[in-house]
Amino acid sequence: MPYAPVARILIVDDEPALLKSLGDTLRAKGYETVGCVAGEAALEALRGAPFDLLLADLRMPGMNGIALVQAAQQYDAQLVSIVMTGEGSTASAVEAMKAGALDYIAKPFEWSVMLPVLSRALAVRRLRVENVELARRIAERTTELETANRALRASEEQLRTLANWAVQAQEDERAGLALTLHDNITQLLCAIQVRTHTLLDKLPPHDPAVKREAAKLRDLVGMAANEVETISRQLRPGVLNLLGLAAVLRDTGAAFAERTGVAIQLEGVRLTERLPAASELALYRIYELALNNVERHARARLVTLRLEQAGDFIRLSIKDDGIGFEPGPPLSGKSSSGLGLARMRERASAVGGWLKIESADQAGTEIEVRIPRTQPAEKTGEG
Repeated sequence: MPYAPVARILIVDDEPALLKSLGDTLRAKGYETVGCVAGEAALEALRGAPFDLLLADLRMPGMNGIALVQAAQQYDAQLVSIVMTGEGSTASAVEAMKAGALDYIAKPFEWSVMLPVLSRALAVRRLRVENVELARRIAERTTELETANRALRASEEQLRTLANWAVQAQEDERAGLALTLHDNITQLLCAIQVRTHTLLDKLPPHDPAVKREAAKLRDLVGMAANEVETISRQLRPGVLNLLGLAAVLRDTGAAFAERTGVAIQLEGVRLTERLPAASELALYRIYELALNNVERHARARLVTLRLEQAGDFIRLSIKDDGIGFEPGPPLSGKSSSGLGLARMRERASAVGGWLKIESADQAGTEIEVRIPRTQPAEKTGEG
């Protein structure tokens, strides 16, 4: 098994005899040593191979120990330097330590003093090397995390884009269906109602039972036409473009209250300016979903609606006094999918906004939506 030295030490001293004696003694202690009689030769040795410790005489002709310590740091920042000094040179040794040396050893050497200094220097060397390796790993890990975060942000953006496309496709499909219902089905039902009314007028008066059935048929056709027209408006609220969001929210709330018996209280439902069509439609759809949740799940007696401008945002709050629930994490959990909360979040996200839900068992539910007052050019179309 090859011999593994305790450490590699570069010894620099202009006295060859002392240099040889020190090298022989340290090799006997298990160290690998390389000796140089001048600072320039020591720097050449540092260029060729790494060392753990630099043991340099403080006073040498040409490049002294302080200059050598400073120059050696340029080759290996983790190199640990120790200066050797004669009696009366303590001040110079302190100056060397300020220049980068870890410690100093006074001549003549006492091995009981030198060996602990070398052990401490090697411990510092190991710490420096470990710190460099740790910094390298942290840098690599940081790069990996930054790459992963960029990929995650790209995936999130793709998901938002897909969600926006899905919302737009749904609105386009609703618009087509609403147009078909209004222009075809409703018109046909109205025509049938008119013809039924004409037929009713032509029936003989001596058969009242037949006339009553015809009248019922006329009324049923009229009810069907009204129902189809209501569904058409729900699919594509054309009045939203004409009257604006606040008016449609009021009308929708009034119709909901009449149908369900749940009171709608309006607080500050007003806007000083029209919003982009996409924003108005998103808020209207969120309101629809919220009222649907109230009707199906909340067992509420009162819904409070607030629509207001809050700085650069529009805030919509829908609060009920129902039984509440325990909200799950966004886009996960039975409550989120069952109550349509994920779709509300998608609607808000599609126009650059966000949605917050506060609810607790038997404490009602409040849904708050905030969206920017303005939208980028590519999002200002109705969607």
